[in-house]
Amino acid sequence: VTSCSPKPWRVTTKMNLANSPETIATQDPEIQQWLSVYRDSVNKIMSKVIAKTETDLLTLRSRGKITQEQETQANLSRVAADYVQQAADDYMLSQFGSLSHFTVLNHFGLRNSISQGDITLGKVFEVMPFDNELVILQLTGSQCDSLFNFISILGGCPISSLELIVNDSTYTDATIRGLKFDSRKSYFVATSDFLLGGGDNFNMLKYPKKTYKTGILIRDVLIQGFEKEFREKSKIDPKKEPRIKHNSSIK
Repeated sequence: VTSCSPKPWRVTTKMNLANSPETIATQDPEIQQWLSVYRDSVNKIMSKVIAKTETDLLTLRSRGKITQEQETQANLSRVAADYVQQAADDYMLSQFGSLSHFTVLNHFGLRNSISQGDITLGKVFEVMPFDNELVILQLTGSQCDSLFNFISILGGCPISSLELIVNDSTYTDATIRGLKFDSRKSYFVATSDFLLGGGDNFNMLKYPKKTYKTGILIRDVLIQGFEKEFREKSKIDPKKEPRIKHNSSIK
């Protein structure tokens, strides 16, 4: 079971129900045989290999202000943000003939790391167990400014086509697709419907000028991204260069 709730799906076991209908059902061999058909089918689907990685793809697991080292190590965040950016660009090109400007996600929306080796469908479901939808928001320059400052307070988050220079808890420079951020302009930002709702305190995203709901699940974006990159490059390349650079770490 998946949901848009910030709580992931989980299997629960009922205890002390020796005489309950649930317990009787699990002991019935005919019911077990019937259930096994679906269990085996699901296991077969989830074990399908869609790509391979030569390095561990890591999420951010620690709470609190994010350091430069943690932001750099969380390479799965850069992979996910790049896939979402490509999907958003494809959508915008097909609908409006133009690209989106940048992507912003939340670190804790990526729930699990992927170890070196095979990338299966099941592993992608572990990374993204929620049915979160890709949305594209038109934000004012002022809203972008608030977003960049909030990212600076956090210390970082998954981004693509955006670079920030951060001094303590304030950004000092922002570059979007190689161009300096202009607070007088509006920008099209790819993100999730969870953040659109103010999830993880991204409240500045709650009231965009416009919202485009793509109907595309971010989990499907990740699956298709892994498949496409592996098909084209025979590997997954988690970009090493961080997009958020702390002044203290800049030589």
